Amino acid sequence: MNQINLFPSVANGLAYIMNHLQMNQKSYTQGLQEPSPDQGTSNMSSTYEKKRHLKAAAFLLGLLASALTQPLAMAIGIVPIQNWRVHVVNRLNNATLFVHCKSKDDDLGFHNLVGVGSEFQWSFKNNLWATTLFWCLLRKPNAYVSFEAFWIEKTHIWLNYRCHGGNCIWTARDDGVYLRNNPDSVDERVHKWKDFS
Repeated sequence: MNQINLFPSVANGLAYIMNHLQMNQKSYTQGLQEPSPDQGTSNMSSTYEKKRHLKAAAFLLGLLASALTQPLAMAIGIVPIQNWRVHVVNRLNNATLFVHCKSKDDDLGFHNLVGVGSEFQWSFKNNLWATTLFWCLLRKPNAYVSFEAFWIEKTHIWLNYRCHGGNCIWTARDDGVYLRNNPDSVDERVHKWKDFS
C-alpha cells in the first residue's frame, strides 16, 4: 500500500499530491469498477475513500498555499525567507570611513575603509518573524551618523523597493549617506552627517 506524506512544504505539497493522484490513477479507478461476484465491496469503498481524502487534502493544501501569499503572511508577522546583501561604500574625498555594523545577534566588527570605492559587505537571510535588523555607525573625520541599515518591512515597501534584488547599497559621501535606489538607478540621500560637538 502506498502511503502519502501530507506534510511536505506548502510550495511542493500541491504538486506532490497531484503527481501522486496521476501516478496512482489506474489503481484508484480499478477499485471503482463494478466488483465481480467473488470480490467484496470493501476494496472498492476503501479505494474510493482514499481518493476522496486525497482530493480533499489537495484542495486544502491549495487553499493554504493561496492564502499564504506575501501580504497575508506579512500581516500575521511571517515573511518569506530571502537572501540579502548589504554594502557600505566609501565615496568620501580623501578620507577614511570607519564602519561598525551589527544586529542583535551578530556584531560584524570594526572596519576602516581607506580610499574611494572601498567597501564592506555582508550577506544573510532574514528570519521568518520579521525581526531581522542591522544598524551601522559610520564615522569620518569630525562627523558621524548612526542608522538602521536593514530592516524587514511589514506594511511599507520603502527599503524593499530600493534594495530590489536583495542588494542594499549604502554610500558615504561628503554631504551624507545615500541609499541606492536599484530600480531607478539613482542614489538618494537618506542621512546627513552629525558633527562631533
